[in-house]
Amino acid sequence: MDNITEIWKDIPGYEGLYQVSNQGRVKSVARVIKSKTGQTYWYSGKILTSGKTNKGYLKVDLKINGKTNSKNIHRLVAMVFVANKNNKPQVNHIDGDKLNNNSSNLEWVTNLENRRHALKNNLQYTKIDSPDCLIAIKVLKDRGLTLEEIGAIFGVTKTTISRVLKGKSLKRFDY
Repeated sequence: MDNITEIWKDIPGYEGLYQVSNQGRVKSVARVIKSKTGQTYWYSGKILTSGKTNKGYLKVDLKINGKTNSKNIHRLVAMVFVANKNNKPQVNHIDGDKLNNNSSNLEWVTNLENRRHALKNNLQYTKIDSPDCLIAIKVLKDRGLTLEEIGAIFGVTKTTISRVLKGKSLKRFDY
């Protein structure tokens, strides 16, 4: 954590229940809780333990009205501490470190700005269904390689290669 003062603010939609800090931590707020049986008790609050998404971002589970919602911490920090004057939809980690959720390391960006940043900083691999990869897959297939062999080259399954060739693969986007 940086040597700056840690500032805590309520998370929109979870006011009085959870707060996020400018240093990327999330906590539950101390409060009196009423159980389903009507009994009240004191809940002291605590710093929440984070997990990781399958894309490597830190996340926490927030509970409200008996429902648990998983939230990416970088988005919570940005919502509360980073101005979004142009209403951009995505949050970028300026230093490329998905675990550094300090507000000074986050910025709001468009999808295109986010992809350009990732490519410029070697943070993202080309999508398997990008035009260049599709051409390479077709050339390898024409040379007699099996879908399994092609998949091994790209680090994916033969099913993924088959889906790419049929145009049914991952979401496409242009660089």
